Amino acid sequence: METEDILKEERHETTRIEKIEHDYAQIQRKFHKRNEPGGYGTIQEYWKDFTHVVQLTLHLKTSSSIQILLNLTGDFHDVFDEFSETKKTLDCQEYFEAMEFAWKSIIQTHKVDQTDKVRILNVLRDGQDRAAAFSLPSAYSHAIQMLSGE
Repeated sequence: METEDILKEERHETTRIEKIEHDYAQIQRKFHKRNEPGGYGTIQEYWKDFTHVVQLTLHLKTSSSIQILLNLTGDFHDVFDEFSETKKTLDCQEYFEAMEFAWKSIIQTHKVDQTDKVRILNVLRDGQDRAAAFSLPSAYSHAIQMLSGE
């Protein structure tokens, strides 16, 4: 690959990351206004916008996708706790399965160093603990197995 092509691809990747950050900032603003008109009233409303950002993250070619998905996953777990009155177990299972799919995709397509493995495992185990409250104790189990060899 020529230097010019590499630079072009790097600029394109930077643009993708900026779009993800912009879109996610909008989601966070709307989440913080959840008790006001125009804010998210339910986790289902939040999820529709959130999944778009997760999908964009999966298309990143650099290891930035790991850091971004770590942040998104941690924030998702916090948001999940905030919407306790609007959660249904069936929806919850769907959300955790989608997040696990995202992690499995990242793990399969990116080189995950030891530090990132530990960070990812911590975030996934935290999510697993939170999901257990909704009778979903196996949340993230496949992604955790992929990383830890359990």
